[in-house]
This record gives sequence, structure tokens and C-alpha cells, in this order.
Amino acid sequence: YFENGVIQRTEKDRNLDGTPDLFAFYQGREIVRREEDSDFDGQIDRRSRTGPKGTWIQEADTRGDGQIDTWIATDADGVVIKKEEDRDGDGQVDLTVWFRQGTLDRLQQDSNGSGCVDLKQWFDAAENVRAEYRDTTGDCKTDVWSYFENGRLIRQGRDTRGRGRPDLLDHLDATGAIVIQEVASDGRHPDKKLYLDKSGAVSSQCLLNTEGDKLTTRATVAHGVVVEVLSDSTGNGIADTREIYENNQRVRVEADTNGDRKVDVVQSVTAAGVAVQEEDTDFDGSLDRRFEDNQLVESTHGTRVGADFGPIRCGSFHRFWWKR
Repeated sequence: YFENGVIQRTEKDRNLDGTPDLFAFYQGREIVRREEDSDFDGQIDRRSRTGPKGTWIQEADTRGDGQIDTWIATDADGVVIKKEEDRDGDGQVDLTVWFRQGTLDRLQQDSNGSGCVDLKQWFDAAENVRAEYRDTTGDCKTDVWSYFENGRLIRQGRDTRGRGRPDLLDHLDATGAIVIQEVASDGRHPDKKLYLDKSGAVSSQCLLNTEGDKLTTRATVAHGVVVEVLSDSTGNGIADTREIYENNQRVRVEADTNGDRKVDVVQSVTAAGVAVQEEDTDFDGSLDRRFEDNQLVESTHGTRVGADFGPIRCGSFHRFWWKR
């Protein structure tokens, strides 16, 4: 069909039933829109049109109900860059998928028709999920953040309080067991790091210092009871205080007061307080002064003190808390 000698539209009957089923619309010499009756039932069920920057937008009725439910954007070479679907027939897009150079890149979905996106996924070059955000409660807030390597779950953040932000981050080993948990006690800022054994019980835990910027205390736990606490008072990652516990009672304290990683103060502690304090005043590795009940007692026995101090081995919190 022509107008003023310029082609406007073409029609084609591909199955030779006497009814056109493929239409092309022109602007100048370029096709700008196509319409198709792909199943030859007399109803247009596929449309395509030009989009921005040389792209094509394809529209399709995949259910045969006369309503467009799929939109596909391709580049000038026909490579798919975006796909949208109305899966429940309510006229609203509930699945959007983006592609990078023809490979699956990311998607978002409203899986229950609530009008809120409850699933977001990002993919690696092999099209394995590398990150996934979910709303599992239907309140339109993300409450599970999952991260993968080569298809294996390695970290998962959770919102256990329904506030829309994480308060717990699990680190998983190759078997899928949780080995480290980071906790935000106030539901906002991480302040605790727990190390779990094979049974899932806490074997040690690290806590923030009073300034709230470094993990400076590590407590070793056995059968749910604290048995040792290492503290780093300077924030340099090296312990300088060791507390020993028996039956939930602190019984011994060892300290490095001059930063040489060697014990130079030892306290024996009872429920009433410090019963005995011994000191290495010349830092030669031997105790040379003793106090009992706060009274100085001459001491030249040269007793060797406790094991040297080393790294507290708490590390730091994962960047997940600040960048998701």
C-alpha cells in the first residue's frame, strides 16, 4: 500500500488462506512496526516496533486471550537486551529480565501479584545466580539477602525483626553449614561476630569495643559457657589481656602492660575480687613483685608467667552491612 508514491504498509498471507497474517508499517523506507497473527486465528498476537537507540520492542500474546503479556527488547542485531512478562494476566508486568550481550544479567519479579517486587537476582557470566534478594513475608520489604559463588550459597543476610534491614549475616562453608554469624543487636549496626563449630554451637564470639568501630574482644566458649576472653585494648589486633573462667566465674587475669606481647601482670580472682596480683616489673619474663589482698609481699621467686599474646583473630565485619 502506497501514499503519494511512498510505501506505507505491506500485508502477507503466509498460509494462503486468503487472510493476511503479517503486516509491516513503514516510515520512509524503514519498517517501524510489525503485526503478526502467528497462529492464524484471525487475531493479531505479536507486535514489534522501533525503540530508542535502534532497538526493537516485540509484543506478544502468549496465552491466546487477546491480551499482550510479553514484551521483548532487542538491539539492532536482534540480540535480546530486556524481556518483560505479565504472568498472571492482570495487565501488569510482574517479571523483568535484563541481558548483557545476550547473556542473562539480572531479573526482578512480583511472584504473588501484590504489586511489589519480592525477588531480585543477579547472574554471573555462566548464568549462575550470584546474588538474590527476597521478600518472604509479603510486606514489600526485602528480608533475605543471599550471595553465591559458582552456584553455591556462601553468605546470607536476614531480617529477623521485620524492619526491612538485616540484623543477621550467616557465612556458610562448602557443606552448607553456618560457620560464622555477624549480628546487629540493635537491628542496624553490627556489633558481634560468632564462630560456630560443626554442631552449630558457638565456639567463640567477638565483640566491638566501646567506641564501636573495631572487634577487640574474643571469648572462647565450651558447651555454651565462656572459658577464656582475649581483649585488645589498643585496637591493633593483638590481644593484651587474657581472662580465664571456671564454672562461669573469672579466676585468672593475665595482662601485657608494655606492648611486648608478654604477660607482665597476673591476677588470681575470686568472687570477692582480686586475691593475688603478681607483677613482672622489669619485663624480663619473671614475676618479681606480689600483692595479697592488696598488701605488698616481697617476692623474688622468679616464677615464669603465662603464654605470650598474639593476634585476637576477629577480623572485621563484612562490607555487606554498608553496601548491598
